[in-house]
Amino acid sequence: MIYPKTIHLPITTGAIFIFWTWLCLAFSDVFAYFVGKNLGRTKLAKLAPAAGATSPNKTVEGVLGGCAVSAALGMLGAWVQKWPYWVLTGMVHGTLLAL
Repeated sequence: MIYPKTIHLPITTGAIFIFWTWLCLAFSDVFAYFVGKNLGRTKLAKLAPAAGATSPNKTVEGVLGGCAVSAALGMLGAWVQKWPYWVLTGMVHGTLLAL
């Protein structure tokens, strides 16, 4: 559908950035849960006692799985938004969001 130039869609660059940020956060949480449940062996409390005290069932494998998925989605979002050095900036953005 072609819109006339007088109609401005409410999809801004900031809205797209927030959408991809939300996707990274949501999918990292979901995948961390499933990876931790299915593959988790090492409790996070061994490496970070504060994280273990907050949530005793978290695993290192779950954190790594969540970071991996978030980094992949961050790369995809960076590519969609045409960020410079999208592979690097997307991975860093996604990983920091997951952590």
